[in-house]
Order: sequence, then structure tokens, then C-alpha cells
Amino acid sequence: MVDLLDPFGINTYTNAIKYLTPAEQNSQLVSIQGNLLLNRILWPSIGFLLLLLTYFRFSIQGFIADRMRVMRRSKKEEVLPAPGRVKLPQTNPVFNQSLNWANAWNLGKLEFFNILRDPYFLSIILGGTVFLFLDDWIGFLQYGVPDRPLTMNMLLFKSYNYNTFVFIILIFYAGETAHRDQSTKFASIGDALPVPNWVQLGSKFMAITGVCFLLATVPMLIGLLVQVLRGFYHFKLHFYLVDLYLITFWDYFQMALLAYFVHALVNNKFVGHFVGMAIWIIMFVLRNFLNFDYNLFFYSYKPGYLISDMNDFGHFAQPLFWFNLYWTSFGLILLLFAALLWPRGSENTLRRRLADFRQAWNWRTSSGFVVLLLVWLGSAAFVYHNVSGVNHYRTSKEGKTWSPTTKSATKSTSGFLSPK
Repeated sequence: MVDLLDPFGINTYTNAIKYLTPAEQNSQLVSIQGNLLLNRILWPSIGFLLLLLTYFRFSIQGFIADRMRVMRRSKKEEVLPAPGRVKLPQTNPVFNQSLNWANAWNLGKLEFFNILRDPYFLSIILGGTVFLFLDDWIGFLQYGVPDRPLTMNMLLFKSYNYNTFVFIILIFYAGETAHRDQSTKFASIGDALPVPNWVQLGSKFMAITGVCFLLATVPMLIGLLVQVLRGFYHFKLHFYLVDLYLITFWDYFQMALLAYFVHALVNNKFVGHFVGMAIWIIMFVLRNFLNFDYNLFFYSYKPGYLISDMNDFGHFAQPLFWFNLYWTSFGLILLLFAALLWPRGSENTLRRRLADFRQAWNWRTSSGFVVLLLVWLGSAAFVYHNVSGVNHYRTSKEGKTWSPTTKSATKSTSGFLSPK
């Protein structure tokens, strides 16, 4: 059943070759038969039928006619009030910090629920949830035998397919929220209001922070559901809470910080999407193909970690904390620059925004920048001292050359009997 339910055929292919030796996998082609054949017939057929259904059911003329019909109906039902004199109440406009914080909170809630109601968001999060459920349900297959649904395994599987959907959501909706006023033609009105830049950017970033929190919560809900359905009730909720809200959430948060800085700098939604994705692709290529993996130089990267039933997070907890502090403080510096470079008004060229940047720089921004800079440099110094000073850092290439040396050094004792 698992072989047939995989629309991409990845698990089907893996199960088809799992009993082949490495020599057979390198010299033989996989036979298109059995479940692999049925899978390749089933899912292309479903896709082709959906394509035909869409082709014959969709009509551009009917789509336009329906929209025009709704517009005519709304115009007919609109009743204009009779003209007359109305005594307007006297108002005392107030623009203070408490009002700014209230506006930021209310706008943030509005932006957050706009994201949750968006059909594209619902589709992407549904796809990520389905893949996460399948990964948690299938688990580790050792010679066809599934492993127990331990909490540490439920947390490990979120890095398989679910993180790809998280990356798409955060990159896409960071740009959508950053440029929503321009897309809805409200920017010319909103930019004329006496509202600080940090209110506009802060409300949008609060919404994305809420999305990060939601995305970090989904693996816990799916993991608990899979454990209950498989009859495993030995939950370790502190594993979920620590991993998802003290480690994973900050990964998503740092990704959103970088995305907002990029969109504030380039001031173009689609170029911002491209630049944001290009940054992560370049870092991926440098780390995986050029063997350059010094975590202090790669934004939001941290050492790998494992969760154990014996000692929980063990010695991984401290380096993860310091790396999160290092990259979060750097990301908040980027967010501060994004608020000062935030495009406003019709004249929003980079030269004009740099002039506004210098004008908006005051003692408050200087104090915030100095505090964040000290935290960033202090954590960087501590991490560098431990990675390259206390411990001898080795590149992946050096690690490969070091490993055979260790084996050759212990080869002289290979003839001794091992203790029983």
C-alpha cells in the first residue's frame, strides 16, 4: 500500500532496490514490474485525468461572465444615501507610542489571518502535512521492518520533506506580506499617514512570526497523532517542546529575518523571491559540493544534533544555544536595517532610501544597533573560541584524510583478541 500511495515513486523505487547488493545496483537496471509498474501507471493516469477534467470544465468566458454578473449585481443593490448636511463630530487626533503599538498588533493580527485564509497557503501546508504524516508513519525500515514511533524519530522526520514546504511558505509569504500594500494599491494612502516604518514592517513581521510558530507546532501535532494511531503512548512532550520551540522555531525565524531584509533592500517582490532563494542555493552548493562547511560563515546553519532517550539533548544543547544566539542577533540587525530602508512613498529609489536611512538614524537606533552588535560579536567570539580554539576544527576533506590515519594507527592491535 505504501508503494502505491507514493505519487513520486521515491519510496516505491527504494523498496524495489533495497535487497540488491551495491554491485547489482551499480550494474543493473530496475525492472519495471510489480508495485513499481502499478505506481507508474496509477499516478500519471490520475494526473492526466485531472488535466483533462480541468481542460474541459474550465471556461475563460464563463469565468469572466461570472465576475461581470457579480459586479452588476453589486452595483444594482448599492443604494446611495440622500444628500444632506451632516454634523461631523470634533476629533482630537492622537499619535503616540501606545497607539503605534496597538496599530502594530492589530495590523499584525489582520495580516496573520489573511495568510491563514489564503488558498495557496492552505494548499502548501496541507501538502507538507501529508508528507510529514507519511514520513512519520513509514519511519525507518530496517529490512522491511518499521521502527517504533519514538518521539525522537518523529522529530527527526520533519527534516525529510516537511522543511521543503516550510522554506516555500516563508520565502513566498515574506514577499507577499512585504509588498501587499503595493499589490492592493493601498501604499499611496498608507505611506501618507503619520505611521512610523517600524509599525508597518513590525506588523508584517509579527504575522510571519506567528506563521513560524504555527509551522513549528505542526510536527508535534502530527507526531502525536501517528504515535496514538500506532498504539504508542510513551510520549516525551519535553522533547517536542525543546526541539520545536527552542531549536526549530528559531531556524524558521532566522529565515524570515533574512527574507524581509532582502525584500526591503531590492524593493521588488519577484526579484526578492529570486535573490532570497539564490542565497540559500549558493550556501547549499558551497557546503555540499565545495566542502566549505564552517558554520560561522553560513547564515542560520548550526551543528547537527541527535536526541537520545538516555541523555536527552546531551552535549548538543549548549552549542545550539550559542549558534542560535549568534544568528538571531545578526538577523535582528538585518531587520533593523530593513526598517530603516523600508520603501515609502512614490519616490522609493535606493538612493532616496539611503538618504532617509541616514536621516532616520538616531540615538534609539544607535542604541539598538550597538546592543545587537555586542551580542552578535560576543557570541561569535565564544563560538569561534570553542570551535577553532578549544576543539580542533577539521573540514570534511581533512576528516576523510584523518579517518584512515586513525585506522592505520590501530592496525597494529588488530591481531589481539577482543575482551568477551
